[in-house]
Amino acid sequence: YMKDIQKMPAHYQLDLIHEYLSMIQEKYGKIETLTDCYLAVIHPEAMGQDYCYALSSKWEKGFSLLRQMDDNQDGIVSISDVDRQMRRMYPTAYLTDKSS
Repeated sequence: YMKDIQKMPAHYQLDLIHEYLSMIQEKYGKIETLTDCYLAVIHPEAMGQDYCYALSSKWEKGFSLLRQMDDNQDGIVSISDVDRQMRRMYPTAYLTDKSS
């Protein structure tokens, strides 16, 4: 399936991404920040959870995939860790006012 997607023109791939994110928003709520967008892709169940919500920990199998997001190096990747990383990596994405 992934090979088929990779062969598609970019605009068709974007249509698939839009469809996926629309489905995620229907199920888990609106994507309002870059952190929400990241969570929608890697761990949609975490959307709308408290910032201390753990996505992964060093005691779990999949931790190596998220290890770089463990901002405070405590062995637990929380939404707070992800948000700090996103703000550091993409500061201008957080400058827009949600009300406008």
